[in-house]
Amino acid sequence: ARIADGNPSLHLEFTERGGHVGFVEGRHPGRTSYYLERRLTEFATAQLAARDAASAMESASPTG
Repeated sequence: ARIADGNPSLHLEFTERGGHVGFVEGRHPGRTSYYLERRLTEFATAQLAARDAASAMESASPTG
């Protein structure tokens, strides 16, 4: 965990149930999904929203 401290290029994440990113999810054959695909979309969406919020705050500031 210390390797990620202070490095904005690293994001350390511990999952609730452990495992690895290649796990298959879903209960029905033929309608499975993969943890990596779901988590990557969630992570990218959150990062883009944070970037947009920071940009909006910067634009709204008197000096921005």
